[in-house]
Amino acid sequence: MPATPAGNDPLDQFILRPELLTPDIISLEFLPLPETAVANATVDLSRFFTEDSAQVKRFRALERLIDRQLQAFQAEKGVKSVVTLGDMEKIRTWLNPNTLYLYDKNAPIVSLDWMPVDTHALVGELMRLCKETQTWIAPLRTRPLPGTWKNIIRLPFDIIKMQDSRTDRYNSFFGQAMHELIHHAEFERGLHQTENWAYTAYKERNATFWDYQFQAVSDIAQAEEILMDDARESEFFAALDRLLNAFLGMQQWEAGKAVAGIQNIKQERYQTWGPDHAQLHDLMGISMRSRAILEHYDSGVCGARLAVAARLIIWRLSFDAEAQKVRQQALQFTRLHAMSDQEAQEHMQMIDAQLHAKRLAFEKEFEATYYPPPLPGE
Repeated sequence: MPATPAGNDPLDQFILRPELLTPDIISLEFLPLPETAVANATVDLSRFFTEDSAQVKRFRALERLIDRQLQAFQAEKGVKSVVTLGDMEKIRTWLNPNTLYLYDKNAPIVSLDWMPVDTHALVGELMRLCKETQTWIAPLRTRPLPGTWKNIIRLPFDIIKMQDSRTDRYNSFFGQAMHELIHHAEFERGLHQTENWAYTAYKERNATFWDYQFQAVSDIAQAEEILMDDARESEFFAALDRLLNAFLGMQQWEAGKAVAGIQNIKQERYQTWGPDHAQLHDLMGISMRSRAILEHYDSGVCGARLAVAARLIIWRLSFDAEAQKVRQQALQFTRLHAMSDQEAQEHMQMIDAQLHAKRLAFEKEFEATYYPPPLPGE
């Protein structure tokens, strides 16, 4: 039944089909099962889904949760003025009940009372996913085949209850929801359809970048609050430490380098994938760049202490970038001169030793500037 028009509510433009009657099937290629376990195991999963009314409530609650966070992360100056966590109009495009199922910890997706023998492995894997405490996304496909695609997003919190939450975990819930919506938006745009990539690695290039950058800009916002408050002089160095670490991490993620903590890193090609900033902005309105923040601080608009902090951080980032450039040039030198493996190894060891000595000297100078000696009597 078409939704009843109700003013300008964006959800009212969608036809909310009764989910208990919609014949959806799981797409087997996305489940980590052996081929023998899923051969001819396509199963109609429509009976596993809850009624439209609960879906509508979750969609509206999640939209409200996201909108509140976006509104809260705005300011006339500071990191909140140069970073955009998202554009609600763009995000609303992906909160579409015709292309997405939305579930949380209070909405069981499958029932234990029906598990045919010939589909035991398939439904069993779906059950395993449903019991996990973390977020996940899984594609479905509607009948008749080839049908159309629709995703399930499962979030491990009560979406309806958390729309008005003011707990410390609110940021975490918002971050988890945005991560999965990035996946959904990429899938809807068909960005996964290419031949020269590791599928999971590509999907995570933007979503995992979001995870770190969102945490980093949240840390930066707290540190800058201290640095802009003259009454919190005693907290200056701790806040500066926090700021420096956040920017060092941001630069690594922007370059696609800080990937060691990603699950199954050895099986994927995360190292080769930096985030696609244009895609993030186009899909979700997300813009989080370390350079924009540092240039904002360096302008002096946030006060003298943040301007000084920015210059110290830029100094450190510049040294790291220069060291990386020198090493890349040394590698090119070994190839240009067709060095043997042993010669190339010895050359790189010499370059690394030189860089190490330069780093020690730089860090000594940086620490003397960054941590000035205590005054007499301190």
